[in-house]
Amino acid sequence: MDFSLSETQEMIASGAREFLTERVSKDALRGTAAGDEEYSGSWWQEIAQLGWPSILVPEEAGGAGLGILEMGSLLEEWGAALAPGPLLETALLGVSAIDRLGNSGQRQEYLPALAAGEMVATPAIHEERPAWARPTPETSARFTQGGWTISGEKRFVPFAADADLMLVSASTGQGEDDCTVFLVRSKNAAGLELTPLQTSTGSPLYLARLHDVEAPEDSVLGEVGKGRDVIENLTLLGAVGRSLQMAGAAQRVVDLTVKYVSERRQFGRPAGSFQAVQHHCANMAIAAKSMTLLARKAAWAAAEGSGSGPAASFAKLKANRELPRVCSLAHQCHGAIGFTWEHDLHLFTRHALQWRSEYGDTNYHRQRLMAAAAG
Repeated sequence: MDFSLSETQEMIASGAREFLTERVSKDALRGTAAGDEEYSGSWWQEIAQLGWPSILVPEEAGGAGLGILEMGSLLEEWGAALAPGPLLETALLGVSAIDRLGNSGQRQEYLPALAAGEMVATPAIHEERPAWARPTPETSARFTQGGWTISGEKRFVPFAADADLMLVSASTGQGEDDCTVFLVRSKNAAGLELTPLQTSTGSPLYLARLHDVEAPEDSVLGEVGKGRDVIENLTLLGAVGRSLQMAGAAQRVVDLTVKYVSERRQFGRPAGSFQAVQHHCANMAIAAKSMTLLARKAAWAAAEGSGSGPAASFAKLKANRELPRVCSLAHQCHGAIGFTWEHDLHLFTRHALQWRSEYGDTNYHRQRLMAAAAG
């Protein structure tokens, strides 16, 4: 099967590559990683003007009406640039969940705003244990006259301070494995307390405490008590998106390394002329290519409606293993300079270590593949 980019996908990718190369500053990323700078929501407005949040939104809701494969070509470049911002959370997960599971009122209210960049959506599904471990949420939602009241604690919520809409999982007291996902208007919501968490990349993650946060009666995404399916779909689609970003990052690391060893001279000859270095570069290139093919296959499977199958787990499992290895080999090829603060390579290493624990860690996706193989 040919997973090379179509003309439309290549146009999206090349445009994104040109824009992100010019606008994403590695010095700013270093400052963010050091805690000296913070993510600015104004960047999202600039992205919205390019129409990227609208890629998956249907045309009748003001979007481009394209598919996951087109979004995938953008996510690869987003990962290659280490671009900050809730593209995956909002334009992929939020839009897909509301478009697929939202009722007519939710679709009419949220999809046009998400397409225009007027709203940021983010999942808030993890607690003490990750959502994919299938614990019943300790966060509770009780129905009162006129709506729901939600209380609890959510961890590792991305871009929570900028989010207008949170996809919050909670138990409604209907027994074991009970879970419901709510669309909560989170911007300046009464009873919502956000605490920023320190990360190695500086990517904004938050601890969100909900103290009797109110949500209207029609805020349920899907059906009451059926939130497990929603969370699984969010996790697997997030795994596809993150795998695409990781594949893009891996290819950028390969490109940086090949350029460096071609220019760096050691013992009177280019470092890239030594066989050991050539082997490292070859192994890195093979790993990056395999990551890309598996991630694109997973995106194709999701576009065909089979995203809950093994393709997403294959892609994320491969990305979790290979991106840290690609970065490690790149450090060996760069030598001491690759470990310095001023060099860009450590930024990719930091993201590799954080990304591999998101949207299903290695154990989770290995167990899914073993279960699928067992039938």
